Amino acid sequence: MAMSVIFDAGHLSTAPAIRIAGSLLCFCVMSACVLWALVISLDRVNQVNERLPAEERIGYPLGFLGPERNWRFEKEYERLFPDRRLRRKERILWLLGVLAMIGLAIAIKPLL
Repeated sequence: MAMSVIFDAGHLSTAPAIRIAGSLLCFCVMSACVLWALVISLDRVNQVNERLPAEERIGYPLGFLGPERNWRFEKEYERLFPDRRLRRKERILWLLGVLAMIGLAIAIKPLL
């Protein structure tokens, strides 16, 4: 996109300004959702580990993203927390983060 379309007589045109604001909003929503999902993920692991005996606790083999992708962790979580409330909340946040990232890509594409 040519600079003359974005800047009209030294001022930012309306459409690009709206796209920049939308991009910023999508980025903030995406960041917040992903970070919140990571916090919930860590909380799920800690809650499962609190209820397991010390020798059966689940470690963090791949850093903080590892255990929740482990089949044993998921089975223990289902057994200990049958309502699966945190898992549902975590997955909704991941979905919202992905949707916000798609919105960011759509909003910023014409500006590139």
